Amino acid sequence: MSIFNKKPKYSIKAVQEQDLVSYLKSIGVLGLINSGQASCQFCGSQIILDTLEAVSPKDGKIVFICSNKNCINQI
Repeated sequence: MSIFNKKPKYSIKAVQEQDLVSYLKSIGVLGLINSGQASCQFCGSQIILDTLEAVSPKDGKIVFICSNKNCINQI
């Protein structure tokens, strides 16, 4: 059986940079980022738009991952 015939265990969705602000607003987290209340799930650093690498659902909440290489490698 080819690996191309297997169904993936999960899917990754991407948002283009020009659509990021509207996407964050649509999922209700833009205010958290703009007010300094968002922090990286792994290192705890404050998330701003320039340091946001990923958002992910976890246990019914949205978590943020910063652009630090160590944090990205934990994804």
